[in-house]
Amino acid sequence: MAIIYAVFSASNLIAPSVIAVIGPQLSLFFSGLVYSGYIAVFIHPYTSSFYTLSVLLGIAAAVLWTAQGNLLTINSKDSTIGRNSGIFWALMQFSLFFGNLYIFFAWHGKSHITDKDRQTVFITLTVISLVGNFLFFLIQRPDPELAPSDASESPLPADISDSSSVVPSQSLCSQALDAFKKSIQLAMTKEMLLLSIPFAYS
Repeated sequence: MAIIYAVFSASNLIAPSVIAVIGPQLSLFFSGLVYSGYIAVFIHPYTSSFYTLSVLLGIAAAVLWTAQGNLLTINSKDSTIGRNSGIFWALMQFSLFFGNLYIFFAWHGKSHITDKDRQTVFITLTVISLVGNFLFFLIQRPDPELAPSDASESPLPADISDSSSVVPSQSLCSQALDAFKKSIQLAMTKEMLLLSIPFAYS
């Protein structure tokens, strides 16, 4: 966990640039694949693969959470951002309930967890996570003609959400650099500096 969160914290600086280049949906998909790989490691755990995937997961987590926030923001209005955020967090917390409920019934009455029991659980979780990764492509794309006054402002350019558009490499580099600069500027705002105190505690 220390490795994951150390890399996670450092990778948050480059996450906006990654999203600017490949778009939020592909960012979610590829980051999700790393999450699936991390789960799969527990099927046949090895020390080297465990630590390697921990580093990769830290990078993927930064990209995934930034992309999730970007998509949530550009698909919400000022009047719906609170509701949509609440729905997201409620669904995320429900995952803890269903995961533990599955373990309760799968391992109920067992005093010893065998390798087969562990492998069955993690194979199941790996398959579920892989299916979930493809569901990222069903996320609604924002209307490009939506007036700025009707949508919540996103720290990333709205046009980067369309990862299918062909953009010259120089333009992609410019977008990545611009996204990095905006993330630094956002981190230096009064609100983010105040939030950094509880963030550091948590």
